[in-house]
Amino acid sequence: MARTTYFIIVIIVAFIPVTACPVSWAANYFLERQFSSSYIQDMEVFPDSGDILVATYCKGIFLGTDNGNTWVQCNKGLVSLCINCILVNPENYDQIYIGTCMDGVYVSKNRARTWEPAHFGLEYLDVIALACDPDKPSLIYAGTLGDGIYRSTDGGESWSHCSVGLGEKDIVAILVSPWQSSIIYAAGFRGDVYCSKNNGQSWQFLSRIGETGHFVTALKATKQDPYCIYAATFGSGLMYSLDAGGHWIKCVHGLTDDFIWSLEIHHSDPYTLYVGTLMEGIFISHDGGIHWQPFAREYIQSPSLEIALDSERPDRLYVGDYFGDIQILNAR
Repeated sequence: MARTTYFIIVIIVAFIPVTACPVSWAANYFLERQFSSSYIQDMEVFPDSGDILVATYCKGIFLGTDNGNTWVQCNKGLVSLCINCILVNPENYDQIYIGTCMDGVYVSKNRARTWEPAHFGLEYLDVIALACDPDKPSLIYAGTLGDGIYRSTDGGESWSHCSVGLGEKDIVAILVSPWQSSIIYAAGFRGDVYCSKNNGQSWQFLSRIGETGHFVTALKATKQDPYCIYAATFGSGLMYSLDAGGHWIKCVHGLTDDFIWSLEIHHSDPYTLYVGTLMEGIFISHDGGIHWQPFAREYIQSPSLEIALDSERPDRLYVGDYFGDIQILNAR
């Protein structure tokens, strides 16, 4: 990156407002070895109830209710119990999609009580990432290991291959632009980032994030800035772009673990970010990712693979770790 461009970026980010952090946090519940020997792959919180859906590596799906005091295994209809990702329909929380290991996509229409296949066209594929058009949730994108991206225009009833121009077959993260839903970003296992401006019909290469081999674990953006994108990587730390994925800058101030598994942005404060790391727990930033500090380290010592935020209860944070534990943290 040119020196002049670098100084322009510094001037821009310097004016990001800083939001005061909560006084302190407390671990309200500690679900010790709830999913023992099966690390947490993904978590989603239902905005209407605060219930949480948990995807595990080899024990399928769990639903937590009653503020995390009650847990039920929800695998009726599933063949593969290795669940990679969860997608909740933003217009109908009872409709949930999951990506599985080697068995495509499944859908539940009754909030995880039962599941049915939704993988006509992508059977036997390892689905790593799922995303939908927020304005038209029946338009769904699936990132696979080995066969690029698939798209469904009918809510998962059928899928078609949509990888024209995509130079990466292993797609591990997908982001639908919150500004314009026809713009889709996809990241590959090698850190290559692609963009589609026509709902996935064709793709073009944008850039490479971090070092070769350090794959992307999450892509996130907010409605505050159409050009700002965050990318969590496993080996190159947290990166952000101020030109819609053209160039990337590493977050270095206070973020001391480069192996980042999850990234979440506060629902009501887009300048507050959380990352879950492999070795050093959770970090938090209150200025859009420029500066970071350890978060609730007195409660979280183990590798923190997944984070989930409750959009209706912004003072609550869920943390899932490598050992199958889930902690629920509440601001006090």
